[in-house]
Amino acid sequence: MNGAPMNGALAAQRIENFQRRFDGARSQIARIIVGNDDVVRGIVTCLLARGHGLLEGIPGVGKTRLVQACADALHLKFSRIQFTPDLMPGDIVGGNVLRESESGSRELQFQPGPIFANLILADEINRATPKTQSALLEAMQENSVTVGKVTHLLEQPVVVGADKLFGCFQSGIRHNAIDRSLGRLRPKRCCQKNE
Repeated sequence: MNGAPMNGALAAQRIENFQRRFDGARSQIARIIVGNDDVVRGIVTCLLARGHGLLEGIPGVGKTRLVQACADALHLKFSRIQFTPDLMPGDIVGGNVLRESESGSRELQFQPGPIFANLILADEINRATPKTQSALLEAMQENSVTVGKVTHLLEQPVVVGADKLFGCFQSGIRHNAIDRSLGRLRPKRCCQKNE
């Protein structure tokens, strides 16, 4: 947009177009998931605001399916990262792999990790080591990852829904994840419609 002021009619038209697209996205998701309208609205808002959300809820409420349904309805790439104590930063961001070309020469080639998606569910983030959590938090903050001395930009838009192991947060991740999130989203048990 140039720096020229917008007249009232144009502003109203843009607001109306935005509202129609926002409602369209929500209704697409509602075709797959029943309930959790507030959480769906929160995920779509995070996406449009280029922010992240902290999903909180007991296991089995359908957080993964909810985020996946949002990605499907909006035609975005979905990725789920299961955080475990042995997960390494390279498992998230990717790394350099030695490849041999047809001519026989060898070269390092970057192999992107699961963080290279548009909607990412970081499942049970508090189970990982602080170093691995930091790799995710850096990607959330910078919209890029650095492997070796090379910085790789993440596909846009990128929204992380960070899910914690219910009831506990370790290593100070709670405050860091909240700082990088637009808000906390607490899904109820959702029902999936038969397709």
